[in-house]
Amino acid sequence: MAFRMVWPTQYGFITQQFRERPEVYSKFGLPGHEGIDFQAPNGSEIYAVAEGTVSEVRLDGNSDPARKPYGNQVRVQHADGYETIYAHLQQVTVTVGQAVKAGQLIGLADNTGNSAGAHLHFSLKKKGATAAKETDYPYDLIDPTPYLLPFGARPDQPEPPAQPSLQVEVISPEVGYLNLRAAPYVGAALLKQVPGGTLLGALEPADITRRKLGQQEQWLWVRTADGTVGYAAAWYLRLPGGAAPTLPPTILVATSPDMPLKVRSGPGVQYGQLTQVADGTVLKALESLTVVRQKIGQYNQWLNVQTPDGITGYSAAWYLKLQEAATSFALTGAALAEERAIVRPDDLRRIWGIGDKSAALLKGIGLVTFEQLARLSLEQLQAILAEVGLRGRHVATWPEQARLLSAGLTQELLTLQEKLGKRHAE
Repeated sequence: MAFRMVWPTQYGFITQQFRERPEVYSKFGLPGHEGIDFQAPNGSEIYAVAEGTVSEVRLDGNSDPARKPYGNQVRVQHADGYETIYAHLQQVTVTVGQAVKAGQLIGLADNTGNSAGAHLHFSLKKKGATAAKETDYPYDLIDPTPYLLPFGARPDQPEPPAQPSLQVEVISPEVGYLNLRAAPYVGAALLKQVPGGTLLGALEPADITRRKLGQQEQWLWVRTADGTVGYAAAWYLRLPGGAAPTLPPTILVATSPDMPLKVRSGPGVQYGQLTQVADGTVLKALESLTVVRQKIGQYNQWLNVQTPDGITGYSAAWYLKLQEAATSFALTGAALAEERAIVRPDDLRRIWGIGDKSAALLKGIGLVTFEQLARLSLEQLQAILAEVGLRGRHVATWPEQARLLSAGLTQELLTLQEKLGKRHAE
C-alpha cells in the first residue's frame, strides 16, 4: 500500500469515522458514513493529503443542500487511481488543473451544503474498487483510515521556483496598495503592503496564473522584487499594461416554485413588500460574493438584491441560489449524479402535523429529509413557515419527530404521536 495521506486539517481529532451510523446512511444506499469527518472550525485551513492535480471544484455553497450536500468542495486526482474529496468548505484556494503537494493549503473549512456544523468531510475513492469488489460501497468509495498518517506528520513545503513564470501588475485603485499574505486567504498573516503598479513575479505555472488573474476569491503565489514570497489576491492583479480587472456581478436565481418570491424593503418578514418575482427570475446581488456565499440558502438570512426592472430590496436567502458556475468549475455529469444519489428525500408526511401541502412547500425550499428538519431550531422553523404563509399543527414537535425518524426510533415516535393525538382530542 504505497499511497499515504497526511492529515488534512489543523486539528488532530476525528468527529465521525468511516462506516459509522449505518442506520442513517442505509436509506441513501450506503453501508455507513462514506468518509471521515475531521474537526475543522469555521475558517480553519484544509490541506491536500497527497500530491496530485485538482480535478474538480464546485462552489455550490448553500444553494441546494438536499441535492448538493457537499456544498463547496474540491476533488484531487492522485497516482494509481486514487481520488480525494474535501467537502463543506467556506473558500477554495486552488483551481482546476492546478498541481498540489501534500500539505498544501487548498481551502478553508465551513459547513456549506448538508452540514450541521463546521467540519471537513473527507472521502477517498479508488478507481475500479467497486467493480473489483474491493469495497462494498458504490462509486469506488473506500475506507481512508488505513492510508492516513498520524496527526502532525507533515511533508516539506514546496520551495518557490528560482524564476517566475510571468510578471503580474498590482492594480488597486480603491486603496492604492495590495496586501501580501503568508497564506492564500484574508485572515492569514500580513507580510507587507505592495503599492499599486508594482510588478510581482508569479510563482505558479503560466497557464494557472493566467486563469487566476482578475478572478474573485483566487490567490496567486508571488515574489516581490526584494525576495518576499507570499500570496496576493488575484482579483487585484493583471498582466502588465492589461485592462484593469472588472469583477462580474454576482447573479442569483429565485427558487420558489410554489409561490412568487417577495422582495421587501428590509431584511425580515416585518418589512413591507416592494414587489415579487416568479420562480427562476434572475436577480443581481448587491452584496459581495463572499457575503453572498455565507448567506445563500441559510434560514433567517436576507440578501440585498436588484430585480430585472431595477427595484432594490431584500429577499429571503433560503429561496435563492447562485447562478451555475462556469463549466471549468463544475462536476462531471457522473460525479454530480453520484453526489445527488447520496441524499434522497424522505416522506415528511410521516411527521404528525405535516400533510401534502406542508410537505410540498417544505420540499420547495429544499427541506426534504428528516435530518434537515431535525437540525432546525423552533425559531428557524417558525420563520420558514411564516415566510411561506404556512400554519401547521404541533410545529414545536416537528424537529423532535424528525430526529426520531432519522434515528429509526419508530416505537418512540409512535409513543410521542399517541400523546399528541390524546392532547388534540382533549
